[in-house]
Amino acid sequence: MKKIIAISFFTLIFLGISAWLFSEEGQAIVQKYSQKMQAIAKVEETPIHPIQKEVPKPVTRAIPVVLASARVQHFEEMVKVYGTLKAKNFALVAPRIAGVLEAVFVREGDDVVAGVTKLFQTDSLKLSKALEINRQSFNVARCNREEREAYLEKTEAEFRKADKEFRRYKELYEQRLVSQDEFEQKATAYEQQAAMKKHANSLLALAKEEENKAAIAITISKKDLEDSLMLAPINGKVSNRMAEPGEWGKSDSPVIRIDDTTVLEASAHLPSQYYAYVDVKKTKVRITSYGYLLGEYIVSYKSPVINATLRTFEIKCEMPGDGQRSIPGALIEMTLILNERQGLGVPWESVQERSGRKIIFTVANDAAASVAVQTGIENDGWIEIVSGNIHENSPIVMRGQFLLNHGSLVKIQKGTN
Repeated sequence: MKKIIAISFFTLIFLGISAWLFSEEGQAIVQKYSQKMQAIAKVEETPIHPIQKEVPKPVTRAIPVVLASARVQHFEEMVKVYGTLKAKNFALVAPRIAGVLEAVFVREGDDVVAGVTKLFQTDSLKLSKALEINRQSFNVARCNREEREAYLEKTEAEFRKADKEFRRYKELYEQRLVSQDEFEQKATAYEQQAAMKKHANSLLALAKEEENKAAIAITISKKDLEDSLMLAPINGKVSNRMAEPGEWGKSDSPVIRIDDTTVLEASAHLPSQYYAYVDVKKTKVRITSYGYLLGEYIVSYKSPVINATLRTFEIKCEMPGDGQRSIPGALIEMTLILNERQGLGVPWESVQERSGRKIIFTVANDAAASVAVQTGIENDGWIEIVSGNIHENSPIVMRGQFLLNHGSLVKIQKGTN
């Protein structure tokens, strides 16, 4: 059914067009179209002399570029690494004498003065009693020494008497006025007194040594009692309090940490390939913290060895602390200046690599000229030209250079540096 309707529709359209073409209006339009086509055919058949042919000339378009001037400036070969600020001088203070902590006198943030500020006190009662006992022992030793001195004086007096009698009996015996037995008795008495004198001297020497020993024990007791009260060993600030009163203090367990925040060390680790380029007391280091310049300092320490596991080595720079940005524990960026010199520089974006070589474009007489160059150090968007036919103030293409070839026409734009 649908097919019959479609055929009927197209039949009606065909009949309408046929009726229009055979009408006067349709015949006029067909005749005009035929005349126009005949005129076009005649024109195409007419020959044209070669001299009359027009050949279009190629149009050369100038490429817009922006220029910059080559200039002499300071170049620095640098390596950047993150590091940490540390206190150069710090102290982990532990009890010298083990015992119960009686008191801790400072807290975090307190300022301390070396040899003045009290930090903490260990068991002083036991140590004070020990000092008193040693003092009593010293008194006993002193009395014993005095007794031995008196005994020696008595023995020496008896020895002198025995010596006189021995000498007198010796003379009498030589004169045959006393018997041999009487002489030998006096001789024996003399020898006994000599031995007694020697013994008395030994006892006195022993008593003196005991007295000295007691005196040393007093000194040690005094020192122990003094050491029970710990004073600050350095100037600085208390950065950590690690024990409280009532806890047992030991010599291997620090109670207080003190950091001297006035003298700091900037510490960082560098890859081993830079070891030969860093010289102590010569290499400069620029230190910043969160974008703020802390200063420029000299390397004060370089590790004598390279870490075999990480293949890095440590460097340090001594610097002052200000209590604001330069404080122990702060994260810093350290820029080591390995080499520095004056050189001719151009904007880094002006340098391109084509056919395996580096080139830049200069401009002369509104035309671009490519120049082969060798580059060196790059700093702050500028790169050093080590060799190449470039001079100070030479115009260098820094924008539009990727569209240029040697000899291309250029149009200098505003914004030329």
